[in-house]
Amino acid sequence: IKGMINVSDLARENNITEIVLFSSSEVYQSPKTIPTPEEVELVIPDILNPRYSYGGAKIVSELLLTNYCDKFLDKWKIIRPHNIYGPNMGFEHVIPELIEKAITSKISLEIKGDGLQTRSFCHITDFKQAFTYVLQDPRKKEIYNIGTNEESSINNLADLICKSLGKELEIKTSATPLGETGRRVPDISKITDLGFKQEIALKHGIEELIRFRIKG
Repeated sequence: IKGMINVSDLARENNITEIVLFSSSEVYQSPKTIPTPEEVELVIPDILNPRYSYGGAKIVSELLLTNYCDKFLDKWKIIRPHNIYGPNMGFEHVIPELIEKAITSKISLEIKGDGLQTRSFCHITDFKQAFTYVLQDPRKKEIYNIGTNEESSINNLADLICKSLGKELEIKTSATPLGETGRRVPDISKITDLGFKQEIALKHGIEELIRFRIKG
């Protein structure tokens, strides 16, 4: 939030007329509408749950842009990425975390929750394609979901990883983290209308990451 305030102040002081804000799909939390369009309400289900602090900070940043910054900007755009993945993303996200676990395990692969929760994962190559279309869109003040419509359960994700590694591991479930979203799929009509088409299916993206991990 402080960073957004600093950016806002610097933009105003230096006569910057355009800002692109990278928000997050976390602003939707557990949306009632699936696929989820950009117009749905943004919520914080429980301010005492630290799980929601990231999404809350993104909501505040969006409010600063669309209200405070709107007074001096000619153009602003908000990007809401949905589960972007690719090489060199660290191990704190579900795909690289499960790949690392599967590579080092001989018997089982533990996932967080029951594995029924779903996401629509988007390869970084597809993200870059969509982002280029967004930047070229002549409309001045818009919000865009960036992601895909390829919905996958975490169980399916774990299965894809095991098959890509040629390993048969027992999938073990665990307690679902408090505040975990059961299903998240974006409505990507805006970016598809601009010309976006998914190029990398999840299966092929997983295979690429595994090759990258083993090679590196």
